[in-house]
Amino acid sequence: MLNGLSTGLKVILGAQFVLALLFLALGWSQTSSLTFGRTPSFADIVALAAPLALVIVGAIASAAANRRSRRGLAHLLALVPIPLAAVLAMLTGVV
Repeated sequence: MLNGLSTGLKVILGAQFVLALLFLALGWSQTSSLTFGRTPSFADIVALAAPLALVIVGAIASAAANRRSRRGLAHLLALVPIPLAAVLAMLTGVV
């Protein structure tokens, strides 16, 4: 899927993927410890998985734009997921 992307874009997307996984792991552990052993609610799971989902969607969209020779858009779509996740988290009151 990411074969046509430049090395720089792959590094950016990989770093964002790792950051989103760390956010998911930290949030899951905090949510689990605050619910005293109960399973976190569906809303918690969706909120914690949002950055990871945005990174995956951004990678797919970036690869599609790159295949269509729209490199500027591909770079923008690769850089947007984590800042967008931070803005969404602030707007929804998670942060």
